[in-house]
Amino acid sequence: MADTLETLAHLATWTGKDPAVVPADPFAQMVLEKATELVVEKAGIPATWITDPTLVPSRAKTICLLLAARTYTNRRSVISTGVGPISETILAQMAAAMQLTEAEADELQDMANENAGAFGGLWVL
Repeated sequence: MADTLETLAHLATWTGKDPAVVPADPFAQMVLEKATELVVEKAGIPATWITDPTLVPSRAKTICLLLAARTYTNRRSVISTGVGPISETILAQMAAAMQLTEAEADELQDMANENAGAFGGLWVL
């Protein structure tokens, strides 16, 4: 099992799924691992966050959990859109469906900018 920003127990609680089933589900583990990868990549400080969880801002953990929960509860990656009486439902590829919202991506980018100097990077104004 790879290191993740959040736990399978938290994923089970957040999604309202059986806490005995989720940790045994390989899909749940994969989703949590991929959510972690996306969050730390966007935040720009991967090594320190994974090796020392005390450095992870609580909001980054929440974003990871939100992303994992959205993907875990929508296994088929169904995306539905509608305007007035017209609606469309499509099956998206998992990679396309597992996306940060614009607000989540912006918040992680802000975290990366704030911490850039602390990890030897450049400050972004």
